[in-house]
Amino acid sequence: MSQAALSPGEFSAAVSAITNAFGDPTRRQIYLFAHEHTEGVTAAMIAERFGLHPNVARHHLDKLAAGGHLE
Repeated sequence: MSQAALSPGEFSAAVSAITNAFGDPTRRQIYLFAHEHTEGVTAAMIAERFGLHPNVARHHLDKLAAGGHLE
């Protein structure tokens, strides 16, 4: 199976998107935690588990959802 090569601009955009979503170590942990809980997670659950303010937890979830990594 062959894949089309990305243009330099497409490659840069892909790397930026991944870095934006997973560049933060807490966000990476939240992503893994969310995938362990197939019934779903809430900002309140994330806040409690990671010792965050609910608004900060929501921000991390929104970033992951915006990148298509969580629904």
